[in-house]
Amino acid sequence: RGSGQDQDRRDVVTRVSDLSGRPAISVDHPGYAMEVYESFVQYLVRQPHRPKQLVFSINLRSFSPEWDLAPGWQFERWKLRNRWGDLAALTAMQPLFTFRVLRLSPLTQDEYLKSPVFQGECPVGTVRDFTGPAFDTFTEENLRKKFIVLYQYPLTAEHRKLKAMMRIVDLCGKNGMKPYFYVTASDLETGGRILGPEFRKQVAANVKAIGDLLASRGGAFADFSGLLPAADFCWREEKYPTEHLNERGRTKLCAEIARFIGGK
Repeated sequence: RGSGQDQDRRDVVTRVSDLSGRPAISVDHPGYAMEVYESFVQYLVRQPHRPKQLVFSINLRSFSPEWDLAPGWQFERWKLRNRWGDLAALTAMQPLFTFRVLRLSPLTQDEYLKSPVFQGECPVGTVRDFTGPAFDTFTEENLRKKFIVLYQYPLTAEHRKLKAMMRIVDLCGKNGMKPYFYVTASDLETGGRILGPEFRKQVAANVKAIGDLLASRGGAFADFSGLLPAADFCWREEKYPTEHLNERGRTKLCAEIARFIGGK
């Protein structure tokens, strides 16, 4: 997504493909994260022809309690289709969903809203306190709360999305595909202004947790989390923080991604 003021509306994948001189396709959707990407890799390894490179954008918000277990962002049917094929996911397994032997989400909506929210190691409430109708109206206090819930969780190697990331590395290594992982840019400037130096400290610790895991398996990794200033983001058009960039921000980020994956 970009800004309503953009003149060049090409997305990141199109720009990186142009810069690198390599054909590329994008597999994305709001809410997609590592478990979904893992299922796409499981699909690819069954195909006779596979891409040489897979590039994974790591969105720091995806590990947050607001995103990670959101019932609407689990994509269980898509994951099953990718892993086992259409017949299993759309027919054979449908009764299991109907009778709730298999769940479309690990949590109910009520369980999700009761999930704890941390600021570093300190519990500061539940998801219910950081979402909902109260946030329909923008306030500086709501903005502060969003930066907490979206970026201030403590990330460890036990997080399910990091475990999925490492399974991706293993699958690619066994099947002749090279994976590249990069942490995409976040508005650390505004977060630091609102929450102080502890904001950047926690983000840096979370990025390090990701990088250390990939380094342990020789995975290609780049950290672009602090690449861009606040002026290169367009999230204020949407009210609360996202990684959505305006034209200027996309230009800078895409140049770095192209260099990272070995572009021209």
